[in-house]
Amino acid sequence: MANGKHPIDITPQEPAIEIDDDAAAVGATPPETPEPAGEDIPEEFPPAGHRWETFETARPDGVRVSVTRDIDTGVQRVHPVEG
Repeated sequence: MANGKHPIDITPQEPAIEIDDDAAAVGATPPETPEPAGEDIPEEFPPAGHRWETFETARPDGVRVSVTRDIDTGVQRVHPVEG
């Protein structure tokens, strides 16, 4: 329905916000997540009687990992998948 009654303005405009050229580059390595202190996570993980789930996924850098999460406390452990 381009009949000329509603012309489209294609004049270049300045961006509404300034773009930071020093922003993190695409594909940059994410910062390492520190491991929780040993006393925060019990030796046996997940503790007996707790509900838990395990699934495989990929980190942003593409490394395949296995995640075990304690549903009751929200604590999780992430390990690289070998193979």
